[in-house]
Amino acid sequence: GSAAAAKAVKLLHKGVLELEPTSAYVDPEKCIKCKQRVALCPKKAIAVKSPAYVDEAACKGCGSCAAACPVDAINMRFFSDEQIIAQVRAATEVKREFPLIVAFLCNWCSYGAADLAGTSRIQYPTNARNIRVMCSARVDPSFVLEALRRGADGVLIAGCRIGKCHYRDGNYQALQRVNVLKGVLEKIGIDPGRVKIVWCAASEGEIFAKDIRDFIGELKAMGPIGTELKSRKITNLQGGQEP
Repeated sequence: GSAAAAKAVKLLHKGVLELEPTSAYVDPEKCIKCKQRVALCPKKAIAVKSPAYVDEAACKGCGSCAAACPVDAINMRFFSDEQIIAQVRAATEVKREFPLIVAFLCNWCSYGAADLAGTSRIQYPTNARNIRVMCSARVDPSFVLEALRRGADGVLIAGCRIGKCHYRDGNYQALQRVNVLKGVLEKIGIDPGRVKIVWCAASEGEIFAKDIRDFIGELKAMGPIGTELKSRKITNLQGGQEP
C-alpha cells in the first residue's frame, strides 16, 4: 500500500507520464472483435471493447498480443510485423554457412547473454543471425515460417528463464506457440527439431554460446533445410505412392 502510494506521488510530482515507446496498438479496420487476446496481456492493457483498444499508458510492449492475433489487427511500435519480417529476409538473403540459424532473442535476457558472450570473447560459431524482440512471446509463428521458407536451416527462440520473464509469463506463451508450430511442421514433413526454444539469463553468456553450438550440431545431423522432404518424396516414389 505505502509503496504504491509513494510511486503515485512520484508520478504526480513529476507532472509527466512517460509511456513505453514499444506499446501495442489496434487497427480497427482489421479487428474482428474476437476479444481473445485480452487474457494474454500481463498488464490488462487491452480493453474489452468493439473493436479492441490498447491502453498505451498501461502497455509494457511485450508483443504477445500481436503474435497471437489471428488477423494481425494488433501491431507493435518499433517491433512491427513488417520490421521483423524485413530483418528475417535480410538475415537469409545470403547463405554463406551451414547451418544457417535465425535467432530471435529476448531483449531482457538472451540478447544480453549474446552481448555478454561477445564482450567476454566466448568462442562460438557465427552461424546465428540474431534478431532482437522485446519478449520471446513476440515471436509470431509466421516469422519462423518465413525464415524456414527463405532457406534458414533452423530457428532458435531464446527467452528468459521460466518463472523469470520480465512480462510475467511471456516465455510460457512462447513455449506454447512453439509446441503448436512443431506439430504443424511435422504434419507438412519438416523436422520439428528445426525450431528450438531455450532459456538463459542475461549473465549466462556461456550458456547462450553452448545453446548455439548444440543447435548447430543438431542441424548438421538433419542436413540442409528440405532434406527431409526429399527423403520423403523418394520413399513415396519407391513405395508407389504419390509424392
